[in-house]
Amino acid sequence: MWKFDISSLSPLLITGDMLILMAFMILGQLSHDMIPWKRPDRYLMGILPFLIGWLVAAPIIGAYSYDSLSSPINAALYAAVAWFFADLLAMLIRGLPFMPGGFAISFFLVSYFIGAIMLVSWRVGLVGFGLIDT
Repeated sequence: MWKFDISSLSPLLITGDMLILMAFMILGQLSHDMIPWKRPDRYLMGILPFLIGWLVAAPIIGAYSYDSLSSPINAALYAAVAWFFADLLAMLIRGLPFMPGGFAISFFLVSYFIGAIMLVSWRVGLVGFGLIDT
């Protein structure tokens, strides 16, 4: 089921995805008057569920497959679907007793839409502007 088959583009994609998710968390924390660089422990505990969720869901969904980058539409669809499952997994992880934050439907929806906009924009930009060639 794993569709991790883009050998030469994988480092670029993974790096970009991680940077997008890190920016997603920084923006989220800043919007709640938290300064990530003043409390890196809170930042790391906040980002960890999302990174785990993405690194598990994206390869399973096929977000690193050749097909996921074959067109801007595919780039958007794969990123949005992978992010849905990554976000869901992140919420489940946040619901664990030792993790801060907890599970909230409202946060799931907000994080889904904001994260999807960011990841889809990044992925569609790569494909749509011809920055990568599969």
